[in-house]
This record gives sequence, C-alpha cells and structure tokens, in this order.
Amino acid sequence: MEINNNQIQAMQQVANVTANEKFLEMMAKAQQNKQKVSAQIGKQQYVPKVSEGQFVAVTTDAKLEQNLPTKYGLNDCIKVTYSILVPNETNPVDIVMTYWKTASITSLYVKQLSVLLGADARDGFAVSNLIGKQCLVSIKHNHMNDGRIFANVDELTLLNLQNNMSPIEF
Repeated sequence: MEINNNQIQAMQQVANVTANEKFLEMMAKAQQNKQKVSAQIGKQQYVPKVSEGQFVAVTTDAKLEQNLPTKYGLNDCIKVTYSILVPNETNPVDIVMTYWKTASITSLYVKQLSVLLGADARDGFAVSNLIGKQCLVSIKHNHMNDGRIFANVDELTLLNLQNNMSPIEF
C-alpha cells in the first residue's frame, strides 16, 4: 500500500497534536469525567408501556406487509394497533401486535384475528375489517434474555359497547 503526501501530512498533524501538552490535559480531564459518569449511572431497565392485566381496547389500525424475509422464506404479516385504556393515564397506550400469516390453529394469527373478525382468519378477509373492534385484552409481559420486556396481547375478547355509554370507571 502506497502512502500519498496528504496521508503523510495528516499523520504529522496527528503526531504534533498528541505531543501537545494541552491535548494531553484534555485527555486526562476526559478520563476523569468518564470515570465519574460511569460510576453514577447503573444499568437501565426497560419498562414496558402497559402493566400486565386486562384492559378495554379498540383496534385503531391494521396494515398488511407482504413478502417479508424470515428464516423460513418470504411471508406476509398483519400489524394491528390496539389503543388501550390504562387507568391513571391521560391518553390511550398503543400496542402493535404482529401476526405472521399461517394456517396453524394454535397460532396467534388464527386465534386472535379470528376473534376480531368473528370468522376463521384462514378463510381470507379484508384487512380493514380488523379496524374499529372493541375488545377486552389481556396483556402479558414477555421477558427477553437481554433484559427487554415486551407487553403483548395474550388473549382477547370481543366487546359490543355502545358509543352512548357513560365512561368506564376504573
């Protein structure tokens, strides 16, 4: 590998800077500050958006994503947004669930989407029919090995609430 004049000049500048007393003072100060900061901040724990339990929710969005690469090849998925009423929260909390297309009767795709649709999801459906569904969702936390915690819809029951009902008391 050949070194050109610009690279030689850059190396000389680096050598001049690293020999400079002010530069060495800045590096010493940075090292002292680095030790202070690392001593003050411990490991941060991820806190999920919603605690475990049952909540009233409305499906406010649904999107079809097609031909996504997976370890098994290409597949489609549907992402459904559940806007959840959480006690003591001013605004609803959104949880987005991803449902990978499959014919397995034990899959969340079949179990949960069939509840929302009122029909077997394997028979096909319009994605827009998933939006605006009132339901009672059971939130469960999934703990990952790296410390992350995900709040997921574990079970759901379709509700038929009227718009003119008085607010739900928590």
